Amino acid sequence: TPFSFGDKLGPGLTALDACGHTPGHTAFLLEAKGKKLLFIGDLLHAQSLQLALPEENSCYDPEPAASTRARKRWLDWAAERKTPVAGAHMPFPACAQVRKNGAGYTRSAE
Repeated sequence: TPFSFGDKLGPGLTALDACGHTPGHTAFLLEAKGKKLLFIGDLLHAQSLQLALPEENSCYDPEPAASTRARKRWLDWAAERKTPVAGAHMPFPACAQVRKNGAGYTRSAE
């Protein structure tokens, strides 16, 4: 079923604009029982590098500048709101709280 950014796709599930890694790339905010989780999909391919240096992109990012903007936007969002982040290429445990650290970020397992 086609959807637009900002649409509620079901109870507690919202589609978010994360274009950059690919056109139409979507992040998802899950909310239940007063808790939130931000699933960022492929915004991080090499977490240990890209958290410290979020402007670094992978060869899978066809629009590097847009990918960097999306990564910073959603990592900033999660850090400011203390919302855990999950991603397709994050190592175990693939869910973490991110915090700003200078121009980059650090993580702690949730």
